[in-house]
Amino acid sequence: MTEWPVLANLSVDDRNQLIRTGRRRRFAKGETLFHYGDYGDPADSLHLLATGRVAVRVLTPQGEQVILTVLGPGNVFGELALIDSDAHRTATVTAIQPCETIMIGRKQFELLRTRYPQIDRFLLASLATTVPLP
Repeated sequence: MTEWPVLANLSVDDRNQLIRTGRRRRFAKGETLFHYGDYGDPADSLHLLATGRVAVRVLTPQGEQVILTVLGPGNVFGELALIDSDAHRTATVTAIQPCETIMIGRKQFELLRTRYPQIDRFLLASLATTVPLP
């Protein structure tokens, strides 16, 4: 079973409950999980990557597509969207291998943050290490 550092401080029962209530999503190689920008996909969830690999891409001001990072099992992405209810996706995420994620919606994540304040430390650390956008 995949382990996610963001969930490390949860009890086994709470972790299992969260995973059970998350929405399992499967993506084929080349499939886009979500699109960047104001007209992209809703920024209302984060993804726990269970299997496979995804590429996180942005467009430069010159219109070139750049891969910021490649993520694998145990990584989390999309968390920035959960901090601001008016947020938009800051990158496009595409499967570079078949993958499976567990999608956690904003409401569910807010309940988690209320019950486990240490989750905010994960958010801060995650945002502090995010690659700056061009």
